[in-house]
Amino acid sequence: MSITNISIRIKKLVLLRLINDGENISDASSKSGLCIKVAKKYIENK
Repeated sequence: MSITNISIRIKKLVLLRLINDGENISDASSKSGLCIKVAKKYIENK
């Protein structure tokens, strides 16, 4: 597994944790380092 894949997986985990803690999608995506488009796509697939 490459560093890029690990980095993206960590960002997605941070995104989920922030959303579970009550953050809205735009704030959570910003804080986790993901663009809003990627964050929305990831959430839709979950």
